[in-house]
Amino acid sequence: MNRIIAGHALAAATCAVWGLTFVSSKILLRDFTPFEILFDRFVIGFLGLAVLAGGFHFVRGRRHWLSAASAALTGVVLYFISENGALERTAAANVSIIVSTAPFFVAIVNRLFGDHERLSGRFIAGFFISMSGIAIISSESLELEGGMSGNLMALAAALLWGFYCLSVRRLSDAGFSSGEITGSVFLCSFLICLPLMPLFGYSLKAEKLSEMQNWGNLLFLGIIATAACFYAWNLATAWIGSVSTSVYLYAQPAVTALAAIPLLGERLTLGTASGIALTVAGLVTAQRRGRAAGDASGKGSEPA
Repeated sequence: MNRIIAGHALAAATCAVWGLTFVSSKILLRDFTPFEILFDRFVIGFLGLAVLAGGFHFVRGRRHWLSAASAALTGVVLYFISENGALERTAAANVSIIVSTAPFFVAIVNRLFGDHERLSGRFIAGFFISMSGIAIISSESLELEGGMSGNLMALAAALLWGFYCLSVRRLSDAGFSSGEITGSVFLCSFLICLPLMPLFGYSLKAEKLSEMQNWGNLLFLGIIATAACFYAWNLATAWIGSVSTSVYLYAQPAVTALAAIPLLGERLTLGTASGIALTVAGLVTAQRRGRAAGDASGKGSEPA
């Protein structure tokens, strides 16, 4: 029971921090490219994780390293390229609410490639309610240059998160600790990024890194939001399951929207607010049965 309570607390705290990362990343995008933010963030995060975990810890076995590499590719490299690219093109609040639909894709990916649990009518209804909300948000973004493409990139990030959670679940079920999983995923992320650096035109931009605002945001993203939060997220996933942890992702938009108003000068229009309300309503509708099923099983990983 204590692990279940702690798992929910870790998931909630992690998602609150991640809600602020959309604002922090958008500030950094003024001086850095999406890939530069990704790489710098995870180098800092990898080193920070070693300190937090008391050294580097990794999984063992070729099959498990393949799962770690899959998690790194989907949940780190492609996810953050998509998310940061979306932030370049549309409002931070829009990206946050669209990414918060990840629980749907966690359940769908789990249905197709994981436990093959049947998706309930409540889940399907909630999915279409949330997609209606995203459609409203997207229509509000048409006035922004690249707004629609940004929304689509955010939706792609949500789908990628589903594959990340599946890979982490497999490693957790194999008996690896949160530190071993996170360390392995971070190492694979770094190795995957290395050959991509020339392709994306990576530059260290030391003069920009020397600015206090940029350095502070990178430390926040690297140490707190990446090292500490990925460690906490994987621990929560091991304790209460990937679907139950992902439920907390729909708390992100409120944090992002509230922070984006004073820090980024974004406006929350009536249309966008309606879209956010519909999206969250759909998530709540879909997840209610999922939490009950998760509690009954003791794993919390069954789709709604």
